Amino acid sequence: MKVADAALDLVGVIEALYRFDLGNEAWLRLVASEVAPLVDRDRKGSVAMSVFCPDATQFSPTGVAEIGVSDAVSTLFRQGVPGLPPEYVADSFFNRSWCFSADLEGWDRIPGVSDGAAAALGVADLLGIGTSELDGRGCWFGSFQGQRRHLGRSERMMVTLVARHLKAAYHVRHRIENGQALPEAAGAVLEPGGRVVHARGAATSPAQIERLTRATRGIDQARCRRGRGDGLRALQSWQAQVGDGWTLVDSFERDGRRYVLAVQAQPTTPGFHLLSVREREVVRQALLGRDNKVIAYELGLAQSTVRVLIARAAVKVGARSRRELLQEATRAEQAAGRE
Repeated sequence: MKVADAALDLVGVIEALYRFDLGNEAWLRLVASEVAPLVDRDRKGSVAMSVFCPDATQFSPTGVAEIGVSDAVSTLFRQGVPGLPPEYVADSFFNRSWCFSADLEGWDRIPGVSDGAAAALGVADLLGIGTSELDGRGCWFGSFQGQRRHLGRSERMMVTLVARHLKAAYHVRHRIENGQALPEAAGAVLEPGGRVVHARGAATSPAQIERLTRATRGIDQARCRRGRGDGLRALQSWQAQVGDGWTLVDSFERDGRRYVLAVQAQPTTPGFHLLSVREREVVRQALLGRDNKVIAYELGLAQSTVRVLIARAAVKVGARSRRELLQEATRAEQAAGRE
């Protein structure tokens, strides 16, 4: 992959990610189109998906957009998604912000890959960027690769920074889709030059105001002609998150005047209410003192899948280990028994 590419407008990619005025389908298609020059170097097409994935055993697309994908590859892709191995889902969707699929456990067991159909169509790998919320909703953008490859340092940095913006943008989009109006979610309103027009709560501290001001100016530097001419430098100027999890997004008044809204990430409150049915089953088995091998046998799962489900459940509950997870589960059961 070459860094210098006239078609590669990284600022355009970031601007597309923050288009909260678009519905899901239109947003997926726009981002897929904008990100294609970055990831689709073999011109085999790019794909965007919104997904619901409460745990590694359940991966369901809720929306798909394809750009430049042949009918044969599209059919292969759509047929392969329902058969994704849990280990592959966990490693690609939960554990990494971006990756080459062929490097992951389970890639060679995906339908279409295992039988050689992908290779016959000239597909050797997938380069994907994704993010997810604890409630299982998320999105993924990727492209089909004609050969196995590795990215150089600059390319890795580009993809990593785009992935950070995807995570920040999707979190804000998730809040909006859950019914919170964007202006109401803002902790501060700034002019493009960085002057704070309004601030409340955590955004009112002098240190935070200074960080938001600098970051707002950084966005304008990225958008100027010089910034757009150096994609990597523009990405470094435009921060995905500022200070304690603040994301800066555009807002336009009816007269066309532009403001910048500072929206702080609101992490989902951890707890057992976030666990999927399968995760609850695995935790319940673990509470009986059964190890992963026995749990896998009882539930008809692979041991590696049980390990993934335990780890994901721990993340959702806010536990740092299997032991802490089981301690929290025991306390939760005791509390429920007293009610």
